[in-house]
Amino acid sequence: MARLESFAELLQEYGQDAAWLCAEVGELGRDLGDHDQVERDVLRFLEASAPVATQLRSLRATPYALHILLELRTCSRYGFHLVVTNPNLFWGILERHDFGVVFRHRGYRDSLHEQLARLKHHEHRVNALVWFQKYHFLRLVIGDISESLGFNAIVCELSDLADVLIAAALDLAVDKLAPRYGRAQTPFTVCALGKLGARELNYSSDIDLLFLYGADGSTVDGERELEHHPYFLRLGAAIIEILGGHHDSGWLYRVDMRLRPNGAAGELANSLRAVRDYYYTMGRAWERQALLKLRPCAGAIELGEALLDELRPWMFPQEQRDQDPSETRSMRLRIEERARSGNLKTGAGGIRDIEFLAQYYQLRFGGRIPALRRCDTLSVLDALRRAGVLSQPAADALQRDYIWLRMIEHRLQMYESRQVHDVPDDATRRRHLARCCGYTGEDAVARFDAELAAVRERVRSLSREHYLDISDEEEAFGSFLAAPGLEAEAAVALLDPYGFADPARAAERLRMLSREPFFILSQSKTELELAALAPSLCIRLARTPDQDYSLHNFTRIAGSVGNRSLFYQRLRRWPRLLETFVELCGWATFIVGELVRHVGLPDEMVERMLLSGWEDVNYRAEAQGLVAGLGDPTAPLSYLKARESATIAIEDLHGAGQARVTRRLTRLATALIQVLLDRCIERRVARWGAPVQRDGAPCRFAVLGLGKLGSGELGYASDLDVLFVREGNGSCARNDARDAEAFYGRVARDLMGLAGDSKLADIDPRLRPWGEQGQLVVTLTTLERYWGDARPLWERMAMTRVAPIAGDPDLGQRAADLIRAAALQAPVPEDAAQQVRAMRGRLEGSVAGRDHVKRGPGGYVDLEFLAHYCCLGLDPTQLPAGASIAATIARLGQLGILSTLAVKECCGALRVLRGLEARMRLDAGHAISHLPTETGARARLARVAGYPDLASMDRELHLARERARAWFDRLVR
Repeated sequence: MARLESFAELLQEYGQDAAWLCAEVGELGRDLGDHDQVERDVLRFLEASAPVATQLRSLRATPYALHILLELRTCSRYGFHLVVTNPNLFWGILERHDFGVVFRHRGYRDSLHEQLARLKHHEHRVNALVWFQKYHFLRLVIGDISESLGFNAIVCELSDLADVLIAAALDLAVDKLAPRYGRAQTPFTVCALGKLGARELNYSSDIDLLFLYGADGSTVDGERELEHHPYFLRLGAAIIEILGGHHDSGWLYRVDMRLRPNGAAGELANSLRAVRDYYYTMGRAWERQALLKLRPCAGAIELGEALLDELRPWMFPQEQRDQDPSETRSMRLRIEERARSGNLKTGAGGIRDIEFLAQYYQLRFGGRIPALRRCDTLSVLDALRRAGVLSQPAADALQRDYIWLRMIEHRLQMYESRQVHDVPDDATRRRHLARCCGYTGEDAVARFDAELAAVRERVRSLSREHYLDISDEEEAFGSFLAAPGLEAEAAVALLDPYGFADPARAAERLRMLSREPFFILSQSKTELELAALAPSLCIRLARTPDQDYSLHNFTRIAGSVGNRSLFYQRLRRWPRLLETFVELCGWATFIVGELVRHVGLPDEMVERMLLSGWEDVNYRAEAQGLVAGLGDPTAPLSYLKARESATIAIEDLHGAGQARVTRRLTRLATALIQVLLDRCIERRVARWGAPVQRDGAPCRFAVLGLGKLGSGELGYASDLDVLFVREGNGSCARNDARDAEAFYGRVARDLMGLAGDSKLADIDPRLRPWGEQGQLVVTLTTLERYWGDARPLWERMAMTRVAPIAGDPDLGQRAADLIRAAALQAPVPEDAAQQVRAMRGRLEGSVAGRDHVKRGPGGYVDLEFLAHYCCLGLDPTQLPAGASIAATIARLGQLGILSTLAVKECCGALRVLRGLEARMRLDAGHAISHLPTETGARARLARVAGYPDLASMDRELHLARERARAWFDRLVR
């Protein structure tokens, strides 16, 4: 039959099926342009192999096949050529739905092994490799253009395919050499570098390889024995011939061996020792960067992993490398100089900008952050985000832009299976590329060009920020710090734009920051690092409540670190770290004092933020480990308290929420009391022996927490209200004259003295039975007698938050249950409401004339008294032991005692009032509950508390107080 020349002939010859095809092509091909060429290409496909009628019926029976076919002829001329020359490839992929399948390495390997097992001759097997690659190239192109496979799947599948073909080529090469030379007695591996090493392969990438063998020796079982080195040279050449040579069915890959030791002049294959020695003695900066993507891909994988283990100290030294950005910058710019402006890979704002940014930080911090020792760019960018080196928006933008640029690169390369990176200048070809990238319509090219320009500008901007450029501001600060004699007017002019109230004093503080106290540290390096940091530092300081005072706090912290240049370097490279320290300087002067007071604490905080984050700590276990074997436990415990207080404060400033903050502060204080108590008991036992009862049972001891300690609501600088309880009157084992009363009385005093003298905690036992007139340590019998009598209402309310915190847990729970039952279930006096209101009035009068958020009108004591009052008369089992005020109010709502509105408004008011108090105490470092009344100080407090202005704070404060007092008045009556 004569070749079909047009759709008109097709219609005349094949009727209804042809009419359907013509209509579909007209509809689907509307925006493809050159309708005549579309017709010719479709006719070529129809006539390729099977009878045209059969092809028409197959297309009609598989509706999406025609759509895929038209997209394929548009986006991949090479792929369409494969289909036209062998339509069975196309139909096989569609029938099995392979274009949406992720084969992975194992799937490829098993499929290829099955095909090779049927073939005997070397040439047939090599040609089978080529056809295997063509099938999967076509499969992946179809999966890509049909959006059945995403970017990550495509590059990983292309890479896994290459790995399997390389492994097969290695096996074929070994078999080919075996009759003459036998087999080696040492392992051999093929290592991939570049995009294959990173598992980021393109449709038409070169594959960068390195051949590695284990040790010297010779082959066995061949016609002639051959030393390992010449054998592996022949083996490497045979592999390259299979992968890069032209065969009857085509070729596989362009193989590039120039990244091996000594480049093109070096040996084709090297031993593990030779490779290791080369890099340690002669390795250059660009080679270290290239090896970031080294990955064993075929052969003895464990040998390649051994090489990575050997090279890791050279690539990623444990001590932070002073990586000179000029090395990465100059390498990047040299590549750019040779690139066309439209080159997606090497031009400004292209793929290389993103890759070099990621690699720069890998080299710089890979020794300290194991997560950066990854091969693929996207994973490294994600690790940089998690480490705080890149902000979330920057990391997201770079990952998104990298995928978008690589998508365009894929569209360029899949068209003719050529290594193309340039966006065409020709209008027709550019419109065609835009169409292949999903841009349709009359303004497709304009939208594509606008997006491309925006992406490249964004990528280049981030590259400049991180490693390509030094800003004008950085240069100005560098000149200022390097010139001590600079006139005061110039210094003021430099700092005045940042809004300092006293720029001259700020300039002095910056000069102080640039000085290294230790002569062995480089002054110039410190100045350079500070100059690079200073613009960002000043901008962030300007956001704090009082930037001049915040800078003063920052100089205090910097003065206590061991290596200022390293400290500045880390703050500059990890924006999250800088933000955190500036927040502490602006909002937490108390914590700044703790950081300065404890040598090495700022450095440890940096390490924790960089390497471990803020995972919850088992305070008691760590405290016990710190004091083990020490005579005086106070120094390490004080350090632990300071460190964890700083950690909690940072979480607080980052929005952790009051409940989490107060709960963690309570856990910390409780752990310190527990460890100190253990130490006090150990010391007393060593002197007197443990007190035991007549039956030999030990006399137990417990510490109960009251108030905020008992309810898990401790704030910054809170006192610890406690009750000491013991049982039995037995005598001490080493001193019969000393009984349990004397023993635990001394333990309690030792505990209070040790905690107070070391400033670990201020322990207050005044809420014990009969107050300061009663025994310091009471027995269960005493508690039963004391609470068996009618107790004042204020005392009953004070005991609603009692809970065991240290010592014997069983004894503590029995004592707490006894007290709670008596306090809650005793008869409620008829005048209870009047008593509570009178107590509240006395507290209010004690702070008359002060703006007090705790005791003043509408202060949070209104809400505490309200909660305690409403609990009176309830069964203790109805209320959770050790519950916070907010949890108690919520429980009262569940019991129907408080309305839903009351619970909501009371808890909201409590959050506002206590939140203000917490911010004041975090800033001041001592127990303070009254707000300043002077406008300037009050406006500063509003900023400290996170309000946009004073009016906003006063408005919310007024509403909270109004609601607290209204509900108190309504319910306590």
